[in-house]
Amino acid sequence: TSVTYCTSLRHGGETEWEYLWQKYLTSTVSTEQVLLLSALGCTTQETLINRYLTLSITEDSGIRKQDAASVFSAVYSNVGGIDLAFNFLTENYESISQFYGGMNSIGNIITGIATRLSTQEQADRLGQFIESHQDNLGSALLASQRALETVQENLNWLDTNGEKILSWLNDTVNPTTTVAPSGNGASRHVQTTLLLLLPSIVVWWRLA
Repeated sequence: TSVTYCTSLRHGGETEWEYLWQKYLTSTVSTEQVLLLSALGCTTQETLINRYLTLSITEDSGIRKQDAASVFSAVYSNVGGIDLAFNFLTENYESISQFYGGMNSIGNIITGIATRLSTQEQADRLGQFIESHQDNLGSALLASQRALETVQENLNWLDTNGEKILSWLNDTVNPTTTVAPSGNGASRHVQTTLLLLLPSIVVWWRLA
């Protein structure tokens, strides 16, 4: 299963990653290929993540062009891969655009990464990238700016309401479990989880 594969890679190394990569290359079942592409992004090793992202924009790598975007999604969907995916994007955005055949792909990737950003530092880096490359982003510029606005709104909302939300979660969702506080002492994992669940949390909280 995907959970089994992902857990194996998170706690494994190059041997485990290479095994799944070869399994992907030899698979002829589309559902299994999708599952393996997702799992391969679960590794926590920077060299393997960069290799995987590079393969996703390399002709004849074994990854179909229509599946390449799912590689980025697999990486940035894991907390440890967010910064690595963003770094790869900023350093290779021209190659990525060339591979996909346009800047729309950059806008889609930025939008996806933006949904996972959980700190002001990350948001600032995204803003700096957009500002520095606004003349080259073309059709991706508007989508990138909107993604940045959404990130900033979420971070501002969480900064204002984070403590209340965590207190509410402790009291309402699972009174026997204490959730780590937000703010400077919060782990990135907690912040990311709150941001990913933000739309549902807002609805629950307002109805409570």
